[in-house]
Amino acid sequence: MYISLGDLGLFILFCLTMTAGVIFIILMLNVIHLVKRVNSIVEANSQNINKSLTELPEVINNVNDFSKNANECLENANLAVGVIKGAVTDTVSTVEDSAEGVLDFVRAFSDIVKTIQGVVGMFGKK
Repeated sequence: MYISLGDLGLFILFCLTMTAGVIFIILMLNVIHLVKRVNSIVEANSQNINKSLTELPEVINNVNDFSKNANECLENANLAVGVIKGAVTDTVSTVEDSAEGVLDFVRAFSDIVKTIQGVVGMFGKK
């Protein structure tokens, strides 16, 4: 009594099919168990879920209002920064002009002192 290669192949194929079937059945039992747990959690929290879904539009409106207010605040801040930047630029320009005026005054005073020293030096040498 010999077993042909074809019969051996069919037997191995049958064993693999049966193993896959058992694994599939175990998988389906676990999925059914998981669905039951999810269903019980949803049933236990159905009041909270309904309350959350009822309040969701109000929450979305609040978020939209907050976004609009934040956008307006940022625009106002940008305008304020622009005004402050202009004022600071004007102040720096005025300080630079004043500093140049003071430097001109110091140079003129220095020239006057040098001239006076030169005149005093000429009379002091005689």
